Amino acid sequence: FFFNDTATTEIYTEQIVGSVRCVQETGIIIDKFGSRKDLLHEKEQDILRVCFICGINRDKLERSSDGFFKHIKKDHYMWNYLFYQAYLMKKQSTEYNGTESYVSEKIKKSDISWFPLKRALSVKDEAEEESQKLDLLNSVTSN
Repeated sequence: FFFNDTATTEIYTEQIVGSVRCVQETGIIIDKFGSRKDLLHEKEQDILRVCFICGINRDKLERSSDGFFKHIKKDHYMWNYLFYQAYLMKKQSTEYNGTESYVSEKIKKSDISWFPLKRALSVKDEAEEESQKLDLLNSVTSN
C-alpha cells in the first residue's frame, strides 16, 4: 500500500496496531479461562478421588471400608466438622469437656492437627494389618 497522505497512513497504522492488540488480549483472556477451567476440573476430580477430611484415596477406602461414598457421607461428613466448630463457638468455654477444650484451642491457633489426617476408623492401619497376617501365619506354621 502506498498512501499519499500521512494522516491516512497513521489511521491505518493505528487500526492495524489496535487489531493486533485486540487479538492478543482476546488470546490472553481465552487462555486464562482455559487454565481456570482446567483448575476447576482438577478440583472436581480431587473431590471424587480423595476424602476431604482425612485425605485418604478413594481406592483405599473402597477396599477397606464400606465404600468411598459411605465414608464421606457418614464417617467423615465434612459439614459435621463445620457444625462442630459452630457448636464450640456458641458454647461457653467454661462448659467444655476435655475434647472440646482441646479442639477449641487448636481452632484458635488455626491448627488442623485435630483432623484425622490419613486416619479413619473404617480403614485398618497397614502396619497393624501386616502384623495380624504375620501372627496368623506364625500360628498356622507353629501347629
